[in-house]
Amino acid sequence: MAIKIDKHLFYINTKNSSLIIEERDGYLLLKHLGRKIESYHFSNTVFERDHAFSGNPRSNERSFSLDTQRQVLGQHGLGDFRQPSLQVQHANNEVTDFRFVESQLIKGGLEVPGLPSPHSTEDAETLAFILEDTVAHLRLTLYYTAFEDSNTIATFTKLENIGRETAVIHKNLSLMADLPAGTYDVISLQGAYAREKTVRRHKLEQGIFKITSNRGASGHAQTPSLILCDSETTEEAGQVWAIQLLYSGNFEAWIQQKSVE
Repeated sequence: MAIKIDKHLFYINTKNSSLIIEERDGYLLLKHLGRKIESYHFSNTVFERDHAFSGNPRSNERSFSLDTQRQVLGQHGLGDFRQPSLQVQHANNEVTDFRFVESQLIKGGLEVPGLPSPHSTEDAETLAFILEDTVAHLRLTLYYTAFEDSNTIATFTKLENIGRETAVIHKNLSLMADLPAGTYDVISLQGAYAREKTVRRHKLEQGIFKITSNRGASGHAQTPSLILCDSETTEEAGQVWAIQLLYSGNFEAWIQQKSVE
């Protein structure tokens, strides 16, 4: 079984890898993304303490901040000062507070109009997280499809306006994943006409590394993929996370390393 739910923990397993997400007070926290784990025991959990310049959603709990938690959804205006993965203008502001409502386990993969699938969905399983912002009257669904015979997890999001007011989407990324602090390199495939997909490897420093294309297609200058790896990773050994968009159009992708580790 590719997907397992154990109380507040959600396991999304492929052949050799696991994505583990915890639901806590309505927020979705990323606990593990890497080698396959059958049972998670919180050995790598975030050390929670009062960070003076990190906001808190609850005034009586200064040790919990969305600015320091590892998440799969980054929202604007809740004290998380990293780049958000979702930004929607509604009423008079762009603050959202999506909270977990329920999860759904779906056999196979979902056929999304206009989007391909990386593998056959016959033996796949999909986990859907349904979240709602009751003030903005918006519903957000995060879909994760696991393929048991490969190491691939496919993901996309769906945003719905369930209210009567107009909402404007400024940003809605296909994926966000916060990883533990480490010494990382980022690899991208850049180039120009007749020399596409030149491998570029950079040390990840504090700040933002970003690739983007406004050509209406991915183009020869930027390939819509990013690879994050340990600094000592080689072509033969090491830990690597690879992200690839399955469509060709305008896009942006970035990796941000912040000051608080």
